[in-house]
Amino acid sequence: MTTQGACPDFEAQMKDLLTASREQLGCSAADIGRGTGIADWTSISRHLAATGDDNPLYADFQHAAQSWWCGPLAPPGFVLGVLVPESVGALYQKQYDAVELLNRVDLWWNDHIRLGQQVDAHAALTAAEPGPLVRDRATVDLTTRAAYRTGGHPVATATGVVRVQPLQLGKELIADRTIHRYSDAEIAHIEACLAAEPAIRGPEPRWHSSVSVGDRLPSMVRGPVTWSELITWMVAEGRSAPAGNLRYRQLLEQPGNVRAHAGTDWKFSERNKAREDTLSCADVGFPAPSTRGAIMPALAAQMLTRWMGDDAFLRHLSVSLEQPVFYGDTLFMGGQVTRKFIQVIDSKEYFAVAIEIWGRNQLEQLAFSGRAIVFLPEKGHPIQLPVQKEFCSL
Repeated sequence: MTTQGACPDFEAQMKDLLTASREQLGCSAADIGRGTGIADWTSISRHLAATGDDNPLYADFQHAAQSWWCGPLAPPGFVLGVLVPESVGALYQKQYDAVELLNRVDLWWNDHIRLGQQVDAHAALTAAEPGPLVRDRATVDLTTRAAYRTGGHPVATATGVVRVQPLQLGKELIADRTIHRYSDAEIAHIEACLAAEPAIRGPEPRWHSSVSVGDRLPSMVRGPVTWSELITWMVAEGRSAPAGNLRYRQLLEQPGNVRAHAGTDWKFSERNKAREDTLSCADVGFPAPSTRGAIMPALAAQMLTRWMGDDAFLRHLSVSLEQPVFYGDTLFMGGQVTRKFIQVIDSKEYFAVAIEIWGRNQLEQLAFSGRAIVFLPEKGHPIQLPVQKEFCSL
């Protein structure tokens, strides 16, 4: 959409993308790669490995069988291994001078996903709207809503917002950064944080009455991010990655996702995968290989489940992704209880707490922020699932 050497007309491109994407509203989001369709042990263990989660409620069959839930469960973030709500609308129809970034993920759970259950997911593009100015350039926000079901019953919903940000590919970067090199003091600080990470709450109930507004969640540290961490999350997402002739044919139908590989000059490389490649990431605006955005809410969910204990239930999680986490970055996560309340749903009482959460990198830059609602047990009031609420329908 640009002439060689000319400055792109970003405003015209974003208007074109907005108009074309609105033609897809209500349609199934066919551009989203599907992940696993069953909560088998292989898929669950891949998710646990990718997030560094050793919670025995998910990792130990005997422990889970002795819990209130009477059997092995998938962690809440597992739904992101089924499908990530991140349609890019019409972005793949033709080449735009832009990058897409998962900007926000909002998750609601009605029930647990149990080991061995089939998980069905459906997603649709529900909104295409002008986003905020970034670098004084118009952006486009694309909203996808997904519903997850087990045995035909709703188990969770997710809403994701992808922000398409104009960028002159090959000439501009989304962040003025290089791969971070750690000083001895920084290394010592990370080691101290890892050593101080408290034990998982586990079977000891965290009673609603024992929690106070202002209580801090134990911090959690992940990183520095290496290629292994990047790869294990890609595997946990479970999306197929066809190679050779299969991918070539797919790319012929996605002209907006085609870009020559900066390291080899092969003309039919994937633009949206180049950000994960050391040799081509700078060509698509990334100063270093970048983690996929969906890992942030998965890590946030892990921090919450470590704190709340086996008998609690993560009801809601909303995460705003403030900036990418790059190769070599370390993520320092924390949270704080901001409210206590009792919620009545379908004549059942749920003893709830609202929690503010955040994650910062080694430069003290905010990587994500968000909020959560956790249902805690109270003496004489165990949590009854499923939660009957209309959040789980498209």
